[in-house]
Amino acid sequence: MAITWTTPGNTKISLAIVTEQPSLIDQRVTVPCYDLQIRVGHAVWGGAELIEHPQHGTVLKAYTGGSMVKVPAEDRAAVAALLADYNAEIERRSQTSVAADRAYQAHRAVMRKVLGTACVDE
Repeated sequence: MAITWTTPGNTKISLAIVTEQPSLIDQRVTVPCYDLQIRVGHAVWGGAELIEHPQHGTVLKAYTGGSMVKVPAEDRAAVAALLADYNAEIERRSQTSVAADRAYQAHRAVMRKVLGTACVDE
């Protein structure tokens, strides 16, 4: 899903969730990923949030640098939904990773009790 619009200054803005990208080793091979890609003209933002600006209304604000781009009224709901979906998926993946780490550490503690410290490098 991608959202694209053009500003009054003729700058093209696009937001998309990227689920695969070319491998860094072999560009002919794609690898899975889950990234939010925000392009403002030729620049790529690392991340952004949707905020209400007192003067400009709803804007997309970059996490770094503080750059802002006004979001048209017809695209506000779609941009908000895209950002919410992305943040929810990142949170789900983070919780899955934490749960897997806890399970690993619990198993490691059991094995340490069973075999002693000889089985685990400190």
